[in-house]
Amino acid sequence: MKLKISCLFLILSSFVFSQENNGLIFVQKGKKQVVRDSLSVIQLDRSPFSIQFNGKKYDSEHFYATQIAVVSSQAAIFQARIGQKTEAIPYFEPGTGMAPNQNNMYNTMIVSDLAHHYLFYENETEKRAYLVSQKEASLQLEWKIQNCYYEGKDYTFEELPAKSLYLILFSDQNLDETINKGELTIVKMQFKEK
Repeated sequence: MKLKISCLFLILSSFVFSQENNGLIFVQKGKKQVVRDSLSVIQLDRSPFSIQFNGKKYDSEHFYATQIAVVSSQAAIFQARIGQKTEAIPYFEPGTGMAPNQNNMYNTMIVSDLAHHYLFYENETEKRAYLVSQKEASLQLEWKIQNCYYEGKDYTFEELPAKSLYLILFSDQNLDETINKGELTIVKMQFKEK
């Protein structure tokens, strides 16, 4: 089965994905795992983690945001591909951005085939992601994840029944509502056994 999934990822990356990856880094217990390709598999402990990614500053004229969908079904990843309009993707279509927590942040990773996390940074009071660093117009942002909402229930990562989930990151760099080369990264997150 592992060989089948690996072959599928290799075929997909050859035809519909670029090798760029939005600067995606998973950070857990002080250790970093750099996502090198736009289609990858990573191993995670069953504990909180954060995701660092590149973005641009959000403002009243330029709505630069990183959209992250987390799905449990491998079939759902096939809906997002280079050249696809976001309006044709159930979890990225307009109006599917989920409301954040009371602190205006996403501390919980919500698993849904029909919605996404809408992460942005405007300034220290208007943000849904933390600023790690800034170099001219490019920002490195961080999403800190404490737990998971899966199949209608809140779970700590230690309790989470899923062995793996798929993270689909879309960063619309030119605001054309279309997935272009370098704007899409898909990661299969495999959680280590309890």
